[in-house]
Amino acid sequence: MVTPKEGEKKEVTLADVVEVVNTLVNRMEEVAKEVENLKKTSVKKSAGLFGGKRQKTAIKDTKTGKIYPSKASVGRNLAGEFGLDVTDNFSWYKITSQAPDRFVAASEEEAQKAWAEQDAQLQKSVDEENKRIAAEEAAKKGKGK
Repeated sequence: MVTPKEGEKKEVTLADVVEVVNTLVNRMEEVAKEVENLKKTSVKKSAGLFGGKRQKTAIKDTKTGKIYPSKASVGRNLAGEFGLDVTDNFSWYKITSQAPDRFVAASEEEAQKAWAEQDAQLQKSVDEENKRIAAEEAAKKGKGK
C-alpha cells in the first residue's frame, strides 16, 4: 500500500480494500483466541455462598434409623428434641455439635429412596393446592353467571 504525499489524495483500489479486510479478519481470529485464553485462565464459576459446593446430602439418624433427605430436614424435624427453634437455619449445625456421633451420611440407595419420597410429598402438596385453586376459580365463575 502506497502512502500518499502531503496534500495528495490517494485513490483506493480493490486490492487495498481486500488487504485491509484480510488484515482485520486475521486480527479478529487472534483476538478471539486471546479472549478464549483469558476465559480459561481468569473466569471461574462461582463457588457459592461461603465457597462451598452445595449438594443435597441424605442423612441417617443412627439412634432412630430414620433417613432424612437433607441436613436442613434433620434440623427442622429434630430442632424441638434439642431445644432449638424449628425456623433456625443453622439448627443442623447446632444439633451435630450436641450429638456429633448420632448422624451419618446415608447410603446412595437410602438417599435415592428418601429423595423420591420427598419429591412425591412435594408433588402431592402441589397437586392438592392446584385442585384447591381450580375449585376456587370454578366457584367464582359459578357465582359470576
